[in-house]
Amino acid sequence: MRLAALAAIGARVIHVGRIDSDAAVELLSRIIGDDRARTETQAARHLAELCAGLPLALCVAGARLAARPRWPVSEMVAAMTAERERLAALVTED
Repeated sequence: MRLAALAAIGARVIHVGRIDSDAAVELLSRIIGDDRARTETQAARHLAELCAGLPLALCVAGARLAARPRWPVSEMVAAMTAERERLAALVTED
């Protein structure tokens, strides 16, 4: 279903802008856990940059990491570093 179609059935469209680096790392930390984000602070910041501060992209990347508790944040960064592969790194199984 397209996002516009959701509005047709009653969902509200809310435009959310980019967030700064600190807020992006905090959002990621809330998704994957403070300990995990603190352990790889530089990787968490790099991931926030790769997601361009877009909350939705950070949430998807965080969800992938949360589903893989043994996967280091740096692994997600590596998957997203190749610009042509960046969107593929955000694909979820569900």
